[in-house]
Amino acid sequence: MQYKSGTPHTPDNIIDVGDNVQSAITGAKKRAINRLTGIGDDIYGKRSDIAGAGTYESVLETTGNMKAFTVLLGKNKVLVSEACKILEIEQLEDITDFAEAWNKIKEVKKIK
Repeated sequence: MQYKSGTPHTPDNIIDVGDNVQSAITGAKKRAINRLTGIGDDIYGKRSDIAGAGTYESVLETTGNMKAFTVLLGKNKVLVSEACKILEIEQLEDITDFAEAWNKIKEVKKIK
């Protein structure tokens, strides 16, 4: 924040909060994208390397990996909002068993 020159740092003397607001918005966007897609897991120390582990569906069945679940949604053109509606939940974080959730979505959407 920037304050008027030569004055105490009080709310009455604030003249600019732009950088703070922009930083908060950017951080929130990055976190939301990471939670939804897993992009940047290496940066946040949450990387789960599933390369060479088989198909995303087999990874999902054996590990219950949320990243594999979201990749399968994307590959099958299922919107997150549509998946939540099918599963009768508010958000993906409410899912307790991703493999079971994927099987229900496949059944409803008739995905092979």
